[in-house]
Amino acid sequence: MHTVPGRDPRSRSHGWNAALTLCLAACALDPDPALYAADRAVVVASPLAAPRLSFFHAALLVPPLQTAATLTAGTGAIRLGSDHSFSRSERSVDGIPNRFDGGFHDWIAPELRLGVTSGLEIAARTAVSGWDEHLDHFSLFDHDGAFLVRDESNLANGKASQRHENVASLDLSAKVRLLADDAGTATTSLALASRLPIAREGDLTNAGTEEVAATALETLRLGDVTLHANAGYVVPFGHQTLFTPGEPIELDAFAQGGVGAALAIEPQCALVLQVEANGSAFDDVPFLHRAPLTAVAGVRYAGTRTFVEAGVGAGLDQDAAYRFEVHVSFSWLL
Repeated sequence: MHTVPGRDPRSRSHGWNAALTLCLAACALDPDPALYAADRAVVVASPLAAPRLSFFHAALLVPPLQTAATLTAGTGAIRLGSDHSFSRSERSVDGIPNRFDGGFHDWIAPELRLGVTSGLEIAARTAVSGWDEHLDHFSLFDHDGAFLVRDESNLANGKASQRHENVASLDLSAKVRLLADDAGTATTSLALASRLPIAREGDLTNAGTEEVAATALETLRLGDVTLHANAGYVVPFGHQTLFTPGEPIELDAFAQGGVGAALAIEPQCALVLQVEANGSAFDDVPFLHRAPLTAVAGVRYAGTRTFVEAGVGAGLDQDAAYRFEVHVSFSWLL
């Protein structure tokens, strides 16, 4: 057991109680449906907002699959999400057994999105995150048998990891619509995003780097089915803090993208399936250099201006991607 001093499970409970109270209060409102019709249609047919929490990519900005559609000018949306993944792999590198056994938690992740003008949307997201206090075994070694992951030697010596849960990072993004046909069936946009680290280095909930991402977005509406495709690139800047100081490890830029579909089975309900992939940011770490590939399936239920979604993800190569991820979020239009 790797219990970390200062962790109080009641704090997570209080946070979720407050979030649930806020969501129920929003649900109790009964506004004019016509005021939210356009934005409601965008949210209902969007991909699931599940972050990509595979191995140490959980600490990096890897944009989730998203719609090319933007919110109406002057409107906004708030989302509260909670995501939990488990990544595990065990194999030898240079004849030395390596093991990664980690559970990552975005306990509560608030996001605010605003439609600034027609075809321009901005957003900000943060998360209270942490590695599971019982599932944080990162026994990765260099060719001399020394621990690669920061502070992992503490566990081997019987000490606590001292990894805390806290506000991990701040994500800022903007989406610009580039093309849209008159019928509103096809939309092409460009999304730009950046991640700024907040948590202390030893928590491993960010990489210590600042990441910048650019992603091309395409959305095609075909009756009850909405298709999505994303493709882009992520570039880390600065020196990483995930690994032991002195190890010659830097993070690499990598491609990322995905495809997905949302099927409206009722006006207020949609089934969503998406497949996502990204290159590895860890070419200097042989154990982590494989590219994650995941599939996520879930359902979204919509009220007039409130939304609830839930999904489950699985890694298609479990030596590179998480074994599973659970995603839940509550959203409402402003």
